[in-house]
Amino acid sequence: MGIKNIEFDAEQGNIEALIKLGRIYLVGMGVEPDYKKAHNYFVKAVKAGSAEGYSYLAYIYANGLGVEQNYGKVMDYFETAAEMGDGYALYALGTIYKKGLYGLDKDEIVLL
Repeated sequence: MGIKNIEFDAEQGNIEALIKLGRIYLVGMGVEPDYKKAHNYFVKAVKAGSAEGYSYLAYIYANGLGVEQNYGKVMDYFETAAEMGDGYALYALGTIYKKGLYGLDKDEIVLL
């Protein structure tokens, strides 16, 4: 499926297409990486109800990709995604707490 078809589906509010476009621009699959475009597609996916979109936004803010690094947003987005059942967010939060990342105290027993 070409990028034009994916863009068309995204314009129709298709969450899968929004996430796919976000990933395309995040890593530069066949295009130059464009973190601002990636961010915008993930925001649209979140507005459409995507837990995965929250996880990608957390990743973007954790790494300061086209945005100012913001660990508060990282935690908020991962927690929201986890509450929505996103497996990656659950894993990421476990890792964050276990290792004491982002200024948090180490906590190897976390109950969500």
